[in-house]
Amino acid sequence: MIRTKDNLIEWLEDHVYIPTCRWSLENDKIEVLGFFLIYDKDPLSAFMVALTSRHGFTNHLAVVSHNHNSTYDCRITTEPLWRYWNPEDSTNPLFAGDNPEKYKELRDEAKKIHQAKKSAGIDTSFDGG
Repeated sequence: MIRTKDNLIEWLEDHVYIPTCRWSLENDKIEVLGFFLIYDKDPLSAFMVALTSRHGFTNHLAVVSHNHNSTYDCRITTEPLWRYWNPEDSTNPLFAGDNPEKYKELRDEAKKIHQAKKSAGIDTSFDGG
């Protein structure tokens, strides 16, 4: 079970086989973005990780939890949907990520954008705001 940043990175090292991601795990910057809980269609909970190469290219990985049997899978994703960042359900620092103050600002801004789009009638379920 993933409970710490070290557990998360170790799990990624053991389960990610995409060459560019493996290279980044071994050589580049790893940033844990925290826990995201998405309710739109099917509930989805995931730890998000950003792997940034020394050339500035970033891969975002979602480590998705399957609560029914405590297993995980990994998906490459687009930019995180910050309005779904949700560390409040846990006192575990892993849920807040590496820079919680910055992420809280990103979440609050994304929620404002989403609400403005929704009020204007131009919302899409998986927009960045």
